[in-house]
Amino acid sequence: MNGEGMKMKKTKADGKETKKKDGGMKLRIQTLGKGWHDKDVVLTHACFQCLVDFMEKEKPEDGIVWTSSPETAHAWKELNYLYQWWKQITTSPDPALSEQEQTALETKNLKRLVNVRGYMWT
Repeated sequence: MNGEGMKMKKTKADGKETKKKDGGMKLRIQTLGKGWHDKDVVLTHACFQCLVDFMEKEKPEDGIVWTSSPETAHAWKELNYLYQWWKQITTSPDPALSEQEQTALETKNLKRLVNVRGYMWT
């Protein structure tokens, strides 16, 4: 394996090395449709997709003692709040918020997610 996480495999036809994916992690952003999206939107959706995947696929409530310290308990509360908030706004956005207010709220919650990212492991 090279330093980029790719396996090197020689082809039989011409003897040249080709890169083959090693089956590593892929992030499929469920909340964005096909087509072009500005990077600020992709960044937000990618970060929250990581949270959704963590909560739904890794089942952190089963393998981590979230009451082991006040910090851990706070992180669990934050992760749950952010997960529920993201699931709600991506299915039914708040019509009372302007686009500027929605962006400000997304930025605030993205910062909250970054602050607890160190607890997103199982």
